[in-house]
Amino acid sequence: MEAHPQVPQPASITGLQRRFESWRRSHRKRSPLPKDLWEGAAALARIHGINPIARALNLDYYDLKRHIASEHQPADAASAAFVEVSMCVPASAPERIVEMERPDGGRMKIWGADQNDLLSLAQSFWRCGA
Repeated sequence: MEAHPQVPQPASITGLQRRFESWRRSHRKRSPLPKDLWEGAAALARIHGINPIARALNLDYYDLKRHIASEHQPADAASAAFVEVSMCVPASAPERIVEMERPDGGRMKIWGADQNDLLSLAQSFWRCGA
């Protein structure tokens, strides 16, 4: 599908359009797209929006949306569903270090916080990723 002439397209979109066209010319219809083309489309869709990129690259809107969503899921979604944090730390522990990472890539490292601060910081961190 051709882009609307009144809307100039960034070079990154034009370059990816050419890669898609080249791949489509050399493969049969309904052949699955290679991972690098999907990744390029997903990256541009995060910047420019799903609909404009799906139209520019002649992709199904919902396929592109599902591909973007699947990139943000952890490899084992079941293991990321619940994380138990035990707050029982021996009084003689010289220093506490807690590291957390959300499925969206957000990270937090906490040094030496007391139990109440640690719990509220952890709760705030996990809420921000929701």
